[in-house]
Amino acid sequence: MRGHRVLPGGRGGPSLEQRTYLPPKRQTLAEFLTDVWLPAIEHATKPGTFESYRRTARLHIAGRAIGRRPLQEVEPSKLKARYSALIAGPATVLRSLSAGAGPPP
Repeated sequence: MRGHRVLPGGRGGPSLEQRTYLPPKRQTLAEFLTDVWLPAIEHATKPGTFESYRRTARLHIAGRAIGRRPLQEVEPSKLKARYSALIAGPATVLRSLSAGAGPPP
């Protein structure tokens, strides 16, 4: 049952034997990163690395079109393109400044 979740038994929850269907969450990429992924890696990541991930998610994903996309609709190619643009952007600006050309238009 791809995309379906079954909860194990627990206090007041449905039992595994009942195979209770729960629809997939309509969570955005930004919500997933801030509510699930970042908290999950915080204690297994060096503080500086974690802060870098948190800052990148806040500045470059949350509040932008890609961050508002439902997680199920995020395509790896879109993430790679966004990452490439982030890497190329600052380097392009630094190269143009060091060459005396000024910032790009």
